[in-house]
Amino acid sequence: TSLGVPTYTGEAEWNLATIKTILTNPTYKGKVKWNDRMVVKSMVDGKLVKSRPRSNHTQHYMEYDGKHPALVSEEVFAQANSRFKSDKTKGNLKLKNPLAGLLVCSKCGYAMTYTSGTNTSPRERVLHRSSKLCNVKSALLSDVMDAFVYGLQLQLEDCELKVDNQAMVNEDDVEMQIQSLEKEKKKIEKTLAKIFDDYEEGIYSSNEFVQRKAKHNDRMELIEKQIHDLESAIPEKTEYEEKIMYLSDALEMLKDKTIDAKIKNEFLKQFVDKIEFSRENNEEFILDIHLK
Repeated sequence: TSLGVPTYTGEAEWNLATIKTILTNPTYKGKVKWNDRMVVKSMVDGKLVKSRPRSNHTQHYMEYDGKHPALVSEEVFAQANSRFKSDKTKGNLKLKNPLAGLLVCSKCGYAMTYTSGTNTSPRERVLHRSSKLCNVKSALLSDVMDAFVYGLQLQLEDCELKVDNQAMVNEDDVEMQIQSLEKEKKKIEKTLAKIFDDYEEGIYSSNEFVQRKAKHNDRMELIEKQIHDLESAIPEKTEYEEKIMYLSDALEMLKDKTIDAKIKNEFLKQFVDKIEFSRENNEEFILDIHLK
């Protein structure tokens, strides 16, 4: 970012994984690679499935001299690659963050990550990825979870209030009003058609035609607005009741410490789109919960 070179997608900041991919690409030292990602065939549910898993440079991986000139020497390329340690992926990792994949930075949109802390401070936290453009301080996972539960509780109360308010609206009465307005709308359409015919036959002058047409057009716009308002007033009770069910179950699940974080995460992803995290100071942070 210090050179001001944008990424392929136009982002101002480069992803560390992208930079690593560039620095470890043998193309820059004048080589071409072969069988880096071989096609692997396997049977899944009785069907032949093809995939191209990353080979991690197994015995099938080969490098040859390319026809293009090298941009860097073998020595420089080797020095750059020596900075990268071999991957030490841990097996059987257990998800510990119920908000994994849901909690994002409100400024840049990147996902907030989880850390179990350090030996000196073994407390679970959520933190922003390393960035020079967007510096958002971390927060204790327990505090974030408490705020999230409080936010869901507010969402639940809002849905319950809307259902109570909608119970006072009679759907049959609304439908009858809409049908009555639709009939009046058709009458106006016929009247407008007759006005055009009469004008063409010379029954109306230009001024009379404009006045009559404007009068009926105004009435048509008013009716269309009334119909729209009535349609908006029709209760969406089923939608709110479904949200109430999900929110109630989620609150019960989040309070139950015996339920695995992975199960909580999978359930939340069914109805939570994202949770935006922001903070302007060290004292407080804000969560903006977006439901699907």
